[in-house]
Amino acid sequence: MVYRHAAYLYGLNERADIAYPNLPDTPSSILANASTDAKRAAYWASLETMVTRLRSSGHDVILVQPFPEIVRPMTAYLFKSDLDVETGSIPAVSRAYYEARSADVRQRLIALAEGQNGVEVFDPLPVFCDDQNCYAMRSGVPLYFDSDHPSVAGADLVAASLKSSILHGQFAQ
Repeated sequence: MVYRHAAYLYGLNERADIAYPNLPDTPSSILANASTDAKRAAYWASLETMVTRLRSSGHDVILVQPFPEIVRPMTAYLFKSDLDVETGSIPAVSRAYYEARSADVRQRLIALAEGQNGVEVFDPLPVFCDDQNCYAMRSGVPLYFDSDHPSVAGADLVAASLKSSILHGQFAQ
């Protein structure tokens, strides 16, 4: 299960009135008349219900930690980029920004999986980020289709990393 959790819980990060590296803090329009806390609680309750239903019907569940959200469409990075010609990479956001935007989500996904047989957490972060940056393109491979969906190549890299984690029994918890 992979979702753009931060967008629903904290708002879109590519809004014109929220300039990177500022972090939005306005949940999406779910439960329009509810308080911010109620919206966020409803979101997590819904996710927990989905996991519970999948487990009760015999399915294993892999909760995928959030992909970094880049703050411009991929085409903007390609046409006006900071391409590192030696590595073929384009930095998109700092890793510190990603960690700040996703910290609560990452912790909650781990907590949701703890103590539940058949529920694992997978972290795709190494596909997208190094210690300093999260990238729109790495080694000449565009990782995104737009600002938050992986390209086919990006999804293939995530799938290969997930497959390796499954084969080696290594999940990021």
